[in-house]
Amino acid sequence: MNRGFVVLRFDSIPYAQPPVGKLRLERPRPFVKWPEGVIEAKSYGFASIPLTYLPNSNSTNKKPVRVNEDCLTLNVFRPTKQCDHTSGYPVLVYIHGGEDNLILVTIQYRLGPLGLLSDGTDDFAGNYGLWDQAMALQFLYENINAGAASITELSLSPYCKESIFSTIEMSGTALAGWAANDRVVQVTHQLVEQFKKSFPNGTASAHYGHCDTSKQVLQSKTVAEIQDAVHKLDTGCYEVNLLKYQPRIDGQFIPKDFGHLLKESPAKPCLMGITANEALYFTILGKDRVFNRLYIEKEDFHNFDKSKLLKIIEDLIAPTHKFQCKQEAKIAQTDIAEFYLGKSDPLNGCTQHWIYHLERYTQMLSDILFNVSIMWMARQRAKCGWPTYIYYNEYFNPDQYPDWVPFKASTHANEYPYMHGLFPVGKFKFNTTDYLHQRILLQMISSFAIHGSPSLDRLEGDWPTVPSDESKPIIFLKIDSNSKLQSGSMPELERTAHFWLSFAAKYSYDPVRDIQKSPIVITQTGKLQGFTDFATDSEKIGIFLGIPFAQPPVEELRFEKPVAAHKWKGIRAADKLAPACVPHARPSSDWMQKGFSEDCLYLNVFTPHRPPTAPPPSKLLPVLVIIHGGGYVQGSALRYSNYKELGRKLGVAGFASSGDLTFPVTMVVGPVDGHSLSTRQYPPVWGRS
Repeated sequence: MNRGFVVLRFDSIPYAQPPVGKLRLERPRPFVKWPEGVIEAKSYGFASIPLTYLPNSNSTNKKPVRVNEDCLTLNVFRPTKQCDHTSGYPVLVYIHGGEDNLILVTIQYRLGPLGLLSDGTDDFAGNYGLWDQAMALQFLYENINAGAASITELSLSPYCKESIFSTIEMSGTALAGWAANDRVVQVTHQLVEQFKKSFPNGTASAHYGHCDTSKQVLQSKTVAEIQDAVHKLDTGCYEVNLLKYQPRIDGQFIPKDFGHLLKESPAKPCLMGITANEALYFTILGKDRVFNRLYIEKEDFHNFDKSKLLKIIEDLIAPTHKFQCKQEAKIAQTDIAEFYLGKSDPLNGCTQHWIYHLERYTQMLSDILFNVSIMWMARQRAKCGWPTYIYYNEYFNPDQYPDWVPFKASTHANEYPYMHGLFPVGKFKFNTTDYLHQRILLQMISSFAIHGSPSLDRLEGDWPTVPSDESKPIIFLKIDSNSKLQSGSMPELERTAHFWLSFAAKYSYDPVRDIQKSPIVITQTGKLQGFTDFATDSEKIGIFLGIPFAQPPVEELRFEKPVAAHKWKGIRAADKLAPACVPHARPSSDWMQKGFSEDCLYLNVFTPHRPPTAPPPSKLLPVLVIIHGGGYVQGSALRYSNYKELGRKLGVAGFASSGDLTFPVTMVVGPVDGHSLSTRQYPPVWGRS
């Protein structure tokens, strides 16, 4: 290895069965025993199939990459010298995105559609790439002789949090909107719909007979067919949350939001890192265009003025459709513009306005995509007793940048040349300071992996952990442009993190986490949390689904009058439709193929939505109740899911043996606050109030 340090290498060790055929889009399955007996671990195996296979896309490394679905392997590098300690060497696992006494492990896991697709159901919940990482860690825990965004998710998941001693997270954390989001559910449905159109009669599959589920449809297609479908849908999107394929809070691998998981997980040391200008990689250099839509073409640099930046704030950073009304969105957009541009023009006629506005755009995205979520996560960890360290890296070699770049800085993936010999920004020859910087990074990582706290020979003074008291500033290790070390606070980063935290509390949309706030209402039986959606291109409504108005009419309550629903504690999620009531015969219509149950006494409410900044309504609104038809033997509220609906018992479950209706449907529904109601799929029944 480098500088004469020799290690033992074990390449392409399989830690799970190949995720192919019927194991595609399933959790990884462990080997009971390797079928080959002794495995030759002397050459690298296949890489995981990426979102799209472009072997030469914006890369300075031209070696062809072999890819295959059969990719669940790991590589181990260990010192030749036997460890003097009975507990063995510590293990550093690098999950892609030394010269010291530790074992290095790199792992492969499923990427893109094959690793993250989900239809939102428990059977097809997604996060398969994270399950792969967890199984690799479990394999290491059982078999090795040593005691960035997915790292956060792994360290908090109940399935592997106990096997991780500490984490190193560079330029990313799970609190970022691009790191965990439910968008992949919608993308999965779009992919499946493309394939269903190509099957005879919409369902037949050459490989697995009839495909009744989304997972079966995707299991029946070849990798090439899946990638073709991915391209037809486009591999990226013009949003701050720039990824289409992401982990999601699935209730299984990630059972809760990360703030709750932090409180429930054992505290473990964490090292986090930020570069000085993370988003330069995306906005100016335009890297990773397979999913990146945030770049400005270099031909447009000189025309990038204030009006274009304000337009980006309106369309990209804080788009109107993410908020609860146009008025709220306009105020929010103004707040962002004033924070990043000031209330007065700081340029005063400067001819280099385009550079200033490009820099402001890049800083804005650096904050939203990386800096703020890292600061938030560091504070949350500290409050939960996690020893957390942050470094801020300003060092870079300017030779990696082409001449046309208007400003240069340490950017995303800046550590790659020094850690892996990869040059994602641009190739350059190491100078004396580069070698010094490499030594700093490797010593910081290895000392942290071994001891749980970073130590550096060249650091003068202390590098304290992040304080739990928010009134105290975070002390960063700052690596300056000459690779000199000093510790100190970063007031501008603190100010920015506070701005976006206040923004999230004030408005109905949080761009950092890409979260739209759900409305919460208080009923006589408990609190309900619904969601908002557009009924037209400009009007939103509040939606509350699956609200129980009676106890389930099952067992001793079958053929009895409905009994009032029990009160519940906490906040009940009202975001999913309940099953339809049992009909008199098997369903034939597509809209009825949604599942049935005797436990069906639920209603759905659709109300004009009032944003947080709006004053209370001056009067209560009328309530329209739709009771579906169907000859008392069929039908469902699902057909009328754009209105307030009342599900009721049907057919044999709703009549006594004499044929008389034993309980007439009588329901008093209280009035609902709001201003107007309109619908997308059906015409409004009454005009706007």
